[in-house]
Amino acid sequence: MSLARLNGSFTPYHPFLYALRSEPLLGNLKLIMEPWDLGDQGWRTGQFLSPFAEWNDRFRDAARRF
Repeated sequence: MSLARLNGSFTPYHPFLYALRSEPLLGNLKLIMEPWDLGDQGWRTGQFLSPFAEWNDRFRDAARRF
């Protein structure tokens, strides 16, 4: 996720992700992250902390078709 890059590298501790978790309306929702990222090591499956969930492109596409 390009919104979680700090100094050019992905970090699950990015201030933006903390802001999402602490926001009163969004903090209690199940947030689904796309594990794609720009640049080196762009695939981030399993690297997000709770409460974020992830899905892969096949599941996403099937959910959209449904």
